[in-house]
Amino acid sequence: RLLHKWTALRSSAAYEHHEQVASLAAASAPNLAFACQHGGSECAGNAWEACLQDMYPDEGAFFPVVDCIEKMGCAEGELPPAPGTFAQPGDCAGLPAQVAPGCVVDHGKGVMDGQALQQCVFGVPTTGLQVPRSTVLLLQNALATAKLGTSRQWVPWLTLNDEPVSKNDKEFNQMFLIGSKVCEIYKAKTGKEPPAQCSKFIKIAPEKDFYAAFGDSPAAEPLIKKHGLHNHTSNDPPTPES
Repeated sequence: RLLHKWTALRSSAAYEHHEQVASLAAASAPNLAFACQHGGSECAGNAWEACLQDMYPDEGAFFPVVDCIEKMGCAEGELPPAPGTFAQPGDCAGLPAQVAPGCVVDHGKGVMDGQALQQCVFGVPTTGLQVPRSTVLLLQNALATAKLGTSRQWVPWLTLNDEPVSKNDKEFNQMFLIGSKVCEIYKAKTGKEPPAQCSKFIKIAPEKDFYAAFGDSPAAEPLIKKHGLHNHTSNDPPTPES
């Protein structure tokens, strides 16, 4: 469940950086285009998720909606079940941008402003050139990614305290220890015992069949089946889908 938590801009330095990015976005707007690994629909979904995290930075608020978009959104080239057919676990319901408004209604806990989110994603109609807030946020994300330089080997690329969880293919299995690693850092930084949930995270990295470490979890099985990740026995790491 780990997602990077966006927080409100509090320090003047952070605010100044935001203003610089916004100015860059405005200056580049006529020629600014984003390319995503899985196509334009992924970029559109990223815009929604960026606005959600920006406007509602508490993960208890934004995460259920983002989780819904990720589960219900169709990947590039994937189609939802045809009308009249039975949906199966793991089936998508539409493109990320198509399912996002419904996810806001269903999981926004009645506190999210759907119209304001759409204005963040698409901008406000105006007679002059107006850069949507989502464009600024995506540009911030792109610049943060660029700062990683050649250290980023794949996506998702996870870092803890600015250090990559796994640095190369041979360490790929360390990605599966993200939960226990977060708990270790929490204990080291706070001096407190980590939450009880930490006892459920695996502490030994799987050697071969990476996804077997999750057992027969009902929540994990549809994703494992959907992406053909079950029974991975090669020493080569699987290619993440997103």
